[in-house]
Amino acid sequence: MNLALMYFVLISNKNNRYRNNMNNLVHSLVPKFTNLRGLTLQPLLDAKSVETIANNCHDLEDLDLSKNYRLGDGSLYTLARGCPNLTKLNISGCSAFSENGIEFVSSYCRKLKILNLFGCYKAATNKALKAIGDNCRQLESINLGGCYNVGDAGVMSLVYGCPHLNAIDLSGTGCFFTTGESVMALSNNCLHLRSLGPLRVCFSTASCQSPHLV
Repeated sequence: MNLALMYFVLISNKNNRYRNNMNNLVHSLVPKFTNLRGLTLQPLLDAKSVETIANNCHDLEDLDLSKNYRLGDGSLYTLARGCPNLTKLNISGCSAFSENGIEFVSSYCRKLKILNLFGCYKAATNKALKAIGDNCRQLESINLGGCYNVGDAGVMSLVYGCPHLNAIDLSGTGCFFTTGESVMALSNNCLHLRSLGPLRVCFSTASCQSPHLV
């Protein structure tokens, strides 16, 4: 099983002419390993391969689809329905996903503990983070690096909705704090917080032209 997973990764990391080979491997091998708990497939996966995974790997807990920029929200809908036991999901670099896809995933995959949304600037919005805060109460770690649509309200949703949060990366999100309220909320409510990415904090709207780095 581990050899098969490793082979998927090696194939996908070559170049585009191997894309069909990798997807064919998914279609032929995944149905034979229905008890998979972890799977890494990047970056040439297509929507049909995602459907194959969702239809066969219902016990999947750890899924890495990073850099699969061709995948759209339809793939997230399929995964959420077929793999509700996910505890770790990495979709960093999947820039085509939107906030609707994240909302859908959060409503089905309520066991999520680790979520990597690095570079998913269309998907990581205040609305999406509210859905995560409402549904994913077990969340421990979230990477929002480069997600410049993240705002104060979104961070607050995570603070109050995810009591087990111990790591949050907000690097490269731009100047999103309009007040120090979120900073105080992080320090006062996230008692398990061990890792906090560099923040650009605006203490007033006037200071947004020259944010303070903390």
